[in-house]
Amino acid sequence: MNKKLLSIVLMLLMAFSFTACGEPEESEEAAPAAATVAEESTTEPTTEVDKHPDAISWKKAKNHVGETVTIKGPVKGVFQSTQSSGSPTFINIGKDYPESGRVTVVIWEENISKFDAYSYSGETVYVTGEVYMYDGNPQIEVSSPEQIEVK
Repeated sequence: MNKKLLSIVLMLLMAFSFTACGEPEESEEAAPAAATVAEESTTEPTTEVDKHPDAISWKKAKNHVGETVTIKGPVKGVFQSTQSSGSPTFINIGKDYPESGRVTVVIWEENISKFDAYSYSGETVYVTGEVYMYDGNPQIEVSSPEQIEVK
């Protein structure tokens, strides 16, 4: 008799464990939440549109001397030189002064009031203008804020 009782108890335990391990039933309240998640995950991801797809890297600016191009790069430093003739403001792209290889954007004193030059610090910018070399580094002079765009 003990064996029969033990067999019945084991069968009931097994049946109970299979039922407990099955898929949980969803309540009506859970269904809308699952639908919301599904809706959110099916939306298309946003892709960043490049403002200037033809922009060249700041690292390649020296290869474009004499050309009017748009360069793209991170602003590493901004400095206004009140000791230099014309009180230029320098925006250094890629590397900061005095490192060589940087691209320097020059804004002369007569144009500086049009710009908020220090707001470019730490930003990635697009700069459009003619590239020339000065002291071994490529430079672009700008006179209009439209020549500098923040990415």
